[in-house]
Amino acid sequence: MCLLYLSHWPSEAADHPISKQRKIAERVLPPAFKELLRATKEPFVQAIMDLACPQLVFNRTIPMGDASFVIRPHTAASTSKGIANAFALVSERAGRQELRESLEHWQRAKRHCKEKEL
Repeated sequence: MCLLYLSHWPSEAADHPISKQRKIAERVLPPAFKELLRATKEPFVQAIMDLACPQLVFNRTIPMGDASFVIRPHTAASTSKGIANAFALVSERAGRQELRESLEHWQRAKRHCKEKEL
């Protein structure tokens, strides 16, 4: 399965990058955002990365949407991507007799399409 560690607890964030970001924010953010930042004692840091699973079919489990591919720009489109994946899989399944054949073809097609986007 695809696992990717993406975030740090506030206590794990290094002080230097946080203080540097606070200085930059004081220069560039609008007043309302500066106030929010000043009120935040322990900022939360989360990396945003691309993710591509090397395998998309695990027996009877198929990760869909952001669970299978997360590619920039990250626009919170996981539900839409999941629905599109499900429709594509149903369409693939309708044209084939064997479930295994459908899943293998769907996985190859999806990986090929997404690898071009990376």
